[in-house]
Formats: sequence, C-alpha cells, structure tokens
Amino acid sequence: MADVAKAPEVYRATWYSFENGTGSSLMLGTTESRGTIMATPIDLNDEAGSFARVDIDATSAEHLSWSKPVSAYFRRDDVGWRLVGIDRQ
Repeated sequence: MADVAKAPEVYRATWYSFENGTGSSLMLGTTESRGTIMATPIDLNDEAGSFARVDIDATSAEHLSWSKPVSAYFRRDDVGWRLVGIDRQ
C-alpha cells in the first residue's frame, strides 16, 4: 500500500442487478465494511452473462468528496465477475 491517505471510517456499497440492454437497475441491498473486502447480497444473480452495478462511497472526515459514489459495472462470465465499466458522477 502506498499509504497516501488515511483510510476512511467506513466503505459502503449499494448493490444492484443491472440490465445492460435498457440501463435499468434493481436495488438489492447495501453493505458496509471498515476494510476493502465486502460481502455481496445473497440474491445477487451469479449466472454467466448477468450484470451488476455497485455504487461505492466512503465516509471520511478528511476527504468529504469520498462520500460521492462511484458506480462500478460488472459482468459475470464462466470464471467470475469482470469489471466492465466505471462511472463517476
């Protein structure tokens, strides 16, 4: 780790199933963690070809901009989840 900034108090992820053809999302739930590893919702579709969107933000008194979420898009293939896009608001 480069140790460039102090870690946030908490990371938060809001999970969605994502329909790539229409761009629509269905919220599945929210998880939080003090570290960078986070549990996924139990009802996340893990079939090959499915998509998921995760809105990620963090709480930090030193870096208020971290509270603005970043959307990460994943596609499931035969091996696992692959990052296919990132959208910063």
